[in-house]
Amino acid sequence: MRALGTRGYRNKRTGLPVLVLVLALSLFLSLCVLPTPASDTNPTSDWQKTEYSPVSGTGQNGRGLAFGDVNGDGYDDLIVGSPDYRNTNQQNLDSEVGIVRIYLSSTSGLVSTAFWESPVTPPPNAPSDRLGNSIAAGDIDGDEVDEFLVAERPMFSPQVHLYDGFEGTPTPTDPAWSCGGFFGPYLKTPLVHMADLNGDDKDDAIITSGGSTTYAPAVHVFYGSSGGLAASADWSDDFGGVAVSVFSIPAGAADVNGDGKDDLLFSSENDSVFYVYHGAVAGLGADPTYTITQGDGYYGRAVAGAGDVNNDGYEDVVINWKSTESFGPTEVYVYFGSAQGLQNFDRKQLSGGAETTYWGSTVGSAGHFNDDAFADVIVGGSFGELVIMYFGAENAATVGFLNTQNYTCSPSDGVADFGYSMAFGNTFGHHRGGNDIAIGAPDDGSRDEGTAYAYYGHHPPPPPPPEGIWLIVR
Repeated sequence: MRALGTRGYRNKRTGLPVLVLVLALSLFLSLCVLPTPASDTNPTSDWQKTEYSPVSGTGQNGRGLAFGDVNGDGYDDLIVGSPDYRNTNQQNLDSEVGIVRIYLSSTSGLVSTAFWESPVTPPPNAPSDRLGNSIAAGDIDGDEVDEFLVAERPMFSPQVHLYDGFEGTPTPTDPAWSCGGFFGPYLKTPLVHMADLNGDDKDDAIITSGGSTTYAPAVHVFYGSSGGLAASADWSDDFGGVAVSVFSIPAGAADVNGDGKDDLLFSSENDSVFYVYHGAVAGLGADPTYTITQGDGYYGRAVAGAGDVNNDGYEDVVINWKSTESFGPTEVYVYFGSAQGLQNFDRKQLSGGAETTYWGSTVGSAGHFNDDAFADVIVGGSFGELVIMYFGAENAATVGFLNTQNYTCSPSDGVADFGYSMAFGNTFGHHRGGNDIAIGAPDDGSRDEGTAYAYYGHHPPPPPPPEGIWLIVR
């Protein structure tokens, strides 16, 4: 299983156990010790893709990002959303139909040409759909091929669509599942996530929706199954049904108590309360397992599973806190999991970042970017130009972890919105150590076209075994 924000921890198609001659294995491993990469400042991206909309001033490529193995070949593919895309038939300023593209992966990394694009066939002056604002991928039906969720924000009723993976089947033109009618009011885009909340090895769909003076914000969960998703939510929390104007509900998931089931984490963006629901075989409970509060501010405007940052067997969470001041600072914390979950309130504040209005509005896990046993944390922000990665460590709560900026990324041309979206996966499958990250810059030019960047984990594949030594793998 894997938590939201920890894409790439689960190894697929591992096959039968490995049979290895003990002496030969010892010698092989002694020759394949991989060095820990040094810190880096502003590394050059390994892959980037700028997409243009036929209509000037539209696009926002990279606003939605997700990694998922959509064709079942063992390599995580990159799914990129351009919610403001308009074709030449769309001249109305409110007619962004949006488009989603998939770039396949291989032993050479991501390809440069999209393998699949969502159909774009709206009539002239069609109402806005904004497909691709939010994207998530996971294995809903347990067939070891990832499906992917895509949110759209039409003019009137927000929708979420599920597309099937492609292994052995034609690429889809229509979604396999769609749902709407209760994902909030006009102009409030749903946010989508995936995690295994009941421990059945099938990912569940988590969909959050904003609120208004007539709509209550809400979090909805659709449990995965061999038959896909149900027509209506299996679990919901609407904050007591109180209607309040909230643009979005940030959410994340991680197995913070180490019981093999992901736990759901979320907060209203204008609230100081952070809600935690522990996962269970029977599903989520009616009430939060516990809540976390912190003073006067907005807690949880961004939250994500961080992976197991200190390698203690419990996954951790990265979350931000925003001052109530109009342009006040943002603080970012890592809360460490335990047998009691996050109830010990053991945390560490990230330092060294530009603690300004927008820093920390995007947070997440970078997986095992440097291919060690400790998960790494990544922090960016909307309207920013900087993303910072911090490497995990054994004593992360007390020592230098989070005080050291191990990687800082900022394109040399001062790209706006760099870090608006982030994702990580395993682009090279099991042929290369370390996870890879993708970073979106949906507003990186005068035409608002947008660019998606990828940075590959920095370990090369191990060398082949010395001549005469056999490894028998099945």
